Amino acid sequence: DRTFIFSDGGPTTNVITGPFPPVVMNGASAPKPVELRAGTTYRFRLINIRGDALLLLSLTQAGQPASWRIVAKDGADLPTAQVGTHPAALLFAPGEIYDVEFTPSSPGALALNFGEPVPPGQPPLPMTQVAVEVK
Repeated sequence: DRTFIFSDGGPTTNVITGPFPPVVMNGASAPKPVELRAGTTYRFRLINIRGDALLLLSLTQAGQPASWRIVAKDGADLPTAQVGTHPAALLFAPGEIYDVEFTPSSPGALALNFGEPVPPGQPPLPMTQVAVEVK
């Protein structure tokens, strides 16, 4: 099991105009790489404790979403009928918790990307990218 807590990296000076703090993972603005083993199933607990902002999160391989199974929401296992394989991408609000299962099939490099979603028509914001090394 791996726990990833996403929070604000400092206070917001003005809630309308900013500046806004960066999104951090497990307290780090530049998190260390995540190491996984091919063929091993991992349960990731994804927790958004940001002040008042949505979080956009994805797990990608060569720029394309990987696949994972969402198995729990807010600490409660999902009914079997709701558990399925989905593209590894989430948009979730502060206070939400998702548990997902991920099984890397082969060695290689993936990326865990997270940051602010942007409204349609706005320029994209930079996403933080954490290296995921599968051995």
